[in-house]
Amino acid sequence: MELKLDFGCGKTPKEGFESVDLYVVPPKRPEPHHVVDLFDLPLPWETNSVDEIHCHHLLEFLPNRDTTVCVAVPGVARQDLFFAFMDECWRIIKPGSVMSIKVSNAWCTMAFSDPCMRRRFTAECFAYLQREFRASNGCEHYAVGDWGVDVVPIVMSELTGMHEMAVREHIGHKLNVVFAWVVTLVARK
Repeated sequence: MELKLDFGCGKTPKEGFESVDLYVVPPKRPEPHHVVDLFDLPLPWETNSVDEIHCHHLLEFLPNRDTTVCVAVPGVARQDLFFAFMDECWRIIKPGSVMSIKVSNAWCTMAFSDPCMRRRFTAECFAYLQREFRASNGCEHYAVGDWGVDVVPIVMSELTGMHEMAVREHIGHKLNVVFAWVVTLVARK
């Protein structure tokens, strides 16, 4: 049987996925399948045991701190919690499997609207999850597994239907054009 996990599922767990959340607040929402603090590593799943991970609007809430849990690069004593979390996801997901991420764009006021959000993301942030990018940019010290990365912007409705070059121009130079990034990661092992 496939194991598909919805990390930080909140009130609306993704259909077909087992819900994973820290908070249990019935009757307003169903109790999650797994009550887990996703920021307390290591994650409680076996290596290569998960078929798919859905993680929408969770990474913005990762605390800005280091952790001593490091899997991908032996001998690394400490690592930023973002890389440690992504490394744990890489550890538990099966080779070739997909992790779907959605995060608010750093260049959008929505990224600052919730006072509990601690991290901001641009599309370029996810390049650091690729081994070849880290190697070519001298960033091997960022200990994390290796992912294939595809990043797609969610743009304001006024831009839909515009020529791709015009949209790129808006994305690169204006605030509140891209609301969020949809990131598809494929575990390369």
